[in-house]
This record gives sequence, structure tokens and C-alpha cells, in this order.
Amino acid sequence: MKIKIIETGKEVELNIIDPKSGCDWVSDLMGNHNELPAIEEDEDGYDTGFHLMTQEGFDWWKDLTVSLEKAEDRLYRLDYNEDEKNDTIGNCDLEDLPNYINQFCDEVEAVRPTLETLNANNKPEKFNGELLGSDGHGNELWLFRAIDKVANLHTSEEGQLEWSADVEGWNYTSDSALK
Repeated sequence: MKIKIIETGKEVELNIIDPKSGCDWVSDLMGNHNELPAIEEDEDGYDTGFHLMTQEGFDWWKDLTVSLEKAEDRLYRLDYNEDEKNDTIGNCDLEDLPNYINQFCDEVEAVRPTLETLNANNKPEKFNGELLGSDGHGNELWLFRAIDKVANLHTSEEGQLEWSADVEGWNYTSDSALK
């Protein structure tokens, strides 16, 4: 959205890009909250393509859109239940929305698997783990789709089941391994 600052005439941009569609939705955001700024008209009454906004108003919207876009990007990378998201975020003041989204992301990430949590409870199904294969020697490769990471379940020298990031023998790199 093209903005002209009322006090100075400075021309600036305000946008927020949806990570899924790549579309700028700042006009929708502002319009849905009845905050769409007035459109500047030239001396003949034609739309100049700019919305008018005070510097204070622009600064507020800029701070909000930057933090909201970061929160939305973070949310986009997570696999989550839409109903749970709506229950957590619900109806809140617009300025609080990025914080509520980040809080929801924190809660989702808190139940993400790590080698430590898997070794503590050995329940890959709790994290939607999917068995990809077994090498016939006690090693199993598991995929955790929500975070697109793999882990190796094997029997340790002590005879205990153990999760590890040793996935290179499965044609994965250490970057693909659960940490």
C-alpha cells in the first residue's frame, strides 16, 4: 500500500505478505478493522494512488505489520490444528495478535520431538512419527513430517533402544536429522 505522510508529504510503503500466497494483504487487514486510511485525491478529484496517514499512525501500523508478518511466517512453517489455533488466538485486540500467534507457536513447538524427548519416552507416534524403514540389523529410520526431520532408532551397546541423529547411512544428511 502506498502511503503519503500527511505532515511531511513523504511517500512510503506499508505491506504484509502472506507466506502461503505471496499476496500483500495489508489493505484487507486495515479494512477488516475499519482502519483503511483516506485516499489522496489530486486537484481534479482523481485518486493519486496514495493513502493518507499521519506519521504516528504509519509508525504504529509499520510496527504491527512487521511483527505480524514475522509471526505469520513462523505459524506457516508449523503443522497445527486450525481449531486449536482459533481457540488459542481467538478474538484479541489487533495490537496483541502477533503475541498471541507467537504464544500459539511456542505451544506447538513445545510438543515437537527432540532426541531428548524421544529417548525419554520412546513414543514417536506422540509426535506423528512415521516409520520409513528398517535395515534388518535393529536400526529404524523415522520421519517426523511436521518438522521434516528424520531420526534413527537403534539398540545401544547396552541393549537399550536409543534415538540418534545418525542418519547418513540412510542417505540423509545431518541437516535432515532431528537434534
